[in-house]
Amino acid sequence: MNYPSKEEILYFHKILIDKSGGSHGIIDIGKLDKILFFVQEDIYSPDFFDKAA
Repeated sequence: MNYPSKEEILYFHKILIDKSGGSHGIIDIGKLDKILFFVQEDIYSPDFFDKAA
């Protein structure tokens, strides 16, 4: 299964902020790293659609 990279997520975050307004930047980049790791290593919901729900 292919997951978006941190760089891709930050890129789309920038695009969304540019279009909708708001402040750029991430308060705690470590939390993003933890979330990306958890989603990729989650053995309880191995199906992508379960993870997205």
